[in-house]
Amino acid sequence: MVHPESELWEGRLERVRISRVTAGLTVAFLVLVLGLAAGSAQAQKTIELWHIFTNENEQAVLDEAVERFRAVYPDVDVKVTVTDNDTYKTKLQVAMAAGSPPDVFHSWGGGWLEEYVDAGMVLPLTGALERDRWGETFVPASLGLAKYGEDYYAVPLTLAVVVFFYNQAIFEEHGWETPETWSELLTLVDAMRNEGIIPISIANKTKWPGAFYLIYLAHRVGGAEVFEKAYNREPGYGFDHPAFVEAGERIQELVRAGAFPVGFNGLDHDVGQASALMYSGRAAMHLMGSWFPGQAREEDPEFARRLGWFPFPRLEDGKGDPTEVVAGGDLFSVASTTDYPEEAVALARYLTAYETAVDWTRATGRLPAVVNVPVEDPMTAELMKLLEEAAHLQLYYDQFLPPELGELHKDTTQAIFGLSMTPLEAAQAMERKAQELLGR
Repeated sequence: MVHPESELWEGRLERVRISRVTAGLTVAFLVLVLGLAAGSAQAQKTIELWHIFTNENEQAVLDEAVERFRAVYPDVDVKVTVTDNDTYKTKLQVAMAAGSPPDVFHSWGGGWLEEYVDAGMVLPLTGALERDRWGETFVPASLGLAKYGEDYYAVPLTLAVVVFFYNQAIFEEHGWETPETWSELLTLVDAMRNEGIIPISIANKTKWPGAFYLIYLAHRVGGAEVFEKAYNREPGYGFDHPAFVEAGERIQELVRAGAFPVGFNGLDHDVGQASALMYSGRAAMHLMGSWFPGQAREEDPEFARRLGWFPFPRLEDGKGDPTEVVAGGDLFSVASTTDYPEEAVALARYLTAYETAVDWTRATGRLPAVVNVPVEDPMTAELMKLLEEAAHLQLYYDQFLPPELGELHKDTTQAIFGLSMTPLEAAQAMERKAQELLGR
């Protein structure tokens, strides 16, 4: 590859040779060369990459992808900034508001990204995806997470699905079966309490772990259409729909049954307090994303060998399809403000390339969003099948909804868990904010 600056470099050297007429030639030449070298360094392109993968294995895979990019683009430096999940959203929001976002940034798609798309801050990738059939390398549903109108605004690396994980040794010791219905789950919770076992681990200080319950229950009660129609402001539907109220009531039914650890709303998921209850055998079940098995293998390999999973139970009288799943993905977007769009898109391509996806799946056990990636781990393969056969994939509400409404969803759900707000009050608060942000 001929570097565009090489011709400039050669031309200037030639002019130096022609002017070689004085005894101070050597000194002048050196000064000029040093000056040119400094000029070249200043011309070095820098791309900023922000992501949320604080896990060492995850970082290593992305760092290797960045190195592969650097090998092909030696004139481009990549400055990588890693920020934890809960801090990241605020940090990016501030950068977007200031008009200085990173060139390439992690995304979840949904309404969270849509706001930045509507503001013209995200580069459409539709043309790049079509140019050499790049788009065909992804699981179709994963690309849909970042499609607005006719354009795509992010490319995915990984998928995730939320299910119950459980300690198989505890279940086998007591002869318990995994529950398929809500009634069976409540019966199991009661049995576990009688044995002094915490039925379900949760650390809800960060609010999003508890939000999984409201999403699943609302969909089990009323089906996916309730949320979709409430979001689209269709007549007769809102976030105060009975399905959302009943979902809150079911959560409080679990709380009152003693399903969760004492002080769960103050426990911090990000420092591993929910995982620790599982690893120690004090808790038997954990509703979490499909990244949990990989995390467990790294933090407590012996426990990970006892890990099993089952889908969120169905409601006996619910209208929702029991194969519906709460799911999401990790994607990368390119800021429209980047000075180097070609290089930034190329970096996004390396971050989501087949080679990166293979390394990612092997290192983390997480589900790939890239097609034909071999999945060697049996549990990962089972979860991938669950996703493929799901009637509907519901993106996490806080990432689907506009940020302000998404935050309120997490706040009100945490209050439901804490019994400090009734499900009806929470639903009405959501609807008032929805009318303000989405219209009546």
